[in-house]
Amino acid sequence: MSTVSTLPELCLEEIFECLLANKSSLVSSLLVNRHWCKTALRLLWRNPLLVQTKKGLGRQLVILCLPAEHPLRAFPLFQQLETTFPYTTMMKSLDLPLLCETIEDEYIFTETPIIYVVTAILEKLLIDGGTVFFDLNLDFIAASRRLAKSSCENQSFTYNQFKIFNHPEVKNSLAMLRRLTISNLRADKIVPLIAKTSPNITELHIHLYSEYSEFTAFWGGFICTLSSLNFLLPYLQGWRNLSVLSFAYGDVPPTREIREDYFLVELGRNLPPTKIRDLIFDVYFDVMPNSIKQFFDVTRASFQKISFLKTIHFSDEHLNMIALNSCGKLFELDISGANHVTNEGLIKAKKSIPRIYQ
Repeated sequence: MSTVSTLPELCLEEIFECLLANKSSLVSSLLVNRHWCKTALRLLWRNPLLVQTKKGLGRQLVILCLPAEHPLRAFPLFQQLETTFPYTTMMKSLDLPLLCETIEDEYIFTETPIIYVVTAILEKLLIDGGTVFFDLNLDFIAASRRLAKSSCENQSFTYNQFKIFNHPEVKNSLAMLRRLTISNLRADKIVPLIAKTSPNITELHIHLYSEYSEFTAFWGGFICTLSSLNFLLPYLQGWRNLSVLSFAYGDVPPTREIREDYFLVELGRNLPPTKIRDLIFDVYFDVMPNSIKQFFDVTRASFQKISFLKTIHFSDEHLNMIALNSCGKLFELDISGANHVTNEGLIKAKKSIPRIYQ
């Protein structure tokens, strides 16, 4: 019979999962015995940027990931410490903006820009670290903006940093990737590489950022269009296990709406033949009712829940098109942002869609 101190690792993990909100108790469990220590460490390092306190974490990551000959390691603060466990191999989640913030919070003044330190850590984790990731946030715009707050220099991610993903060893780190977060800008070089190495993605979250151009100046404000994601569409077909697809603004919403009929239809055409649990448009979405019909006509996917959260011009006609063309397979519809839907339209649509939120 197992005693408390020798419970199987799976049982301990279930127990320790309940302690994630109480980090001090989880840390205390490290001192019980080696068996408990190994199990608790896996939870603490599964997503250290989120679970652990930031104080000291940046220093640990620099020591663990940067080679001894790196200029930053010459400082006493970053001298090598003896390690008992291969901590970085326990990581399953990596959030690039949080990584930038963690390193910046403890960074001391050197001639090495922070972006090169972050890139070196990325290289170690993805190529040499023996780490297998399940969750990856590659929102390069948010990461660059975080670095810009801490430096008068322009520290933004460029193609030089993206070259990491060309390395053949990256395939080993990303083969089991399930959740991917990207931005509409600066992701066109990354997505083709990840599509090759990570065929089993189930969740894709896309952050949209405004980009100033002559076109946006003509409209008198910043405009953020889904058409900036056209590069992504051909790669969606390869992710045949995709169940969650969401679009949301990464910064301040644009000042004007743009019609997205073409994008909606092309999205439907490129979605893999799979069961989409959640399709979320948390963006200002303006389409003609007939485009919704075309979307369902061309798509091979089926949907459990669709959310139009900022569809200001959404009307009874849009709702009727969804109800008629979703073939009775849509279980939930969230139209929280709609302001042109009547009670009569809702009552009629609920005959085909069991749950409608407004």
